[in-house]
This record gives sequence, C-alpha cells and structure tokens, in this order.
Amino acid sequence: MSRGLGTKQLLLLKAIRSIELEREDESSLWSISGILERAYSLSTNMQDVERRRDEASAARAAHVDRLARDGDKRALLLKAIDRGLVRQSRWEVGERHKRRTPEWVEHHLNPSRTLALLEKRGLIQRERGYAGLTETGRAKCRT
Repeated sequence: MSRGLGTKQLLLLKAIRSIELEREDESSLWSISGILERAYSLSTNMQDVERRRDEASAARAAHVDRLARDGDKRALLLKAIDRGLVRQSRWEVGERHKRRTPEWVEHHLNPSRTLALLEKRGLIQRERGYAGLTETGRAKCRT
C-alpha cells in the first residue's frame, strides 16, 4: 500500500464528498449507483469519451442507413438485428428505469474493487450497496 491513490479511487472519494456536501450530511451512507452517477458528472474525461462514442455511433448508423437505402442486403440485415436488440434491451431493463450514466462507466470504474481498496485503506465504510467516507477519507479529500 505504499503507492498513492489512483485516479479512479480519488474520483470516487470526491464523488462521495460532493454528495455529503450537497446534502449537508456526513453521517450517512450513499448508494453505489448514486456515487457512480456523481463520479460521472464530476469527470469531464468520461463525459468526453461518451460524447465521442455517441458521435461515432451516429456516424456508423448514418453510414448503414445510406447503404440500406442503396439496397445493401447486409445493411438491411444489420438494421433488423439492431431493432431487435433495442427491443430486447428495453424489455430487460424496463421502460421506467432511466440510467443516468453510460453502462461502460461501471466497468471502467470497477466500483467493487475500487471501493474495496478504499475500504482497506480506511477511507470509506461500505455496507450492502452503500458507502460513506470515514474521517480519514474526508481529510484525504481536503488535501
């Protein structure tokens, strides 16, 4: 543990601290999903990645649309498969569930590992899907 905190660890600490300051409550534990949403909102890097991914996806979709209009059978098949996947993902998630962060953010931050390392250092406490800063963690956020 001689190395300092990593960027993901620091981001999650800042996210928890930001929630505490907003709610004016240092004694509560916060949901991991809420912490991830806050981390995403604090990270301009991750927002830029998502913007670039959206732009690339829109460009690919426009290209496939052009090919489909020109009668390309593979493009027509790809559009049909894509429609089916969209319907299936809506079914799995449910229409009412609105995810505020892109799915890849959870894989990128790897909260179970990152939060476990922070807990091991005594910077946070965790309990059943919730986490909060310890006094040591709050002091680390101030420096």
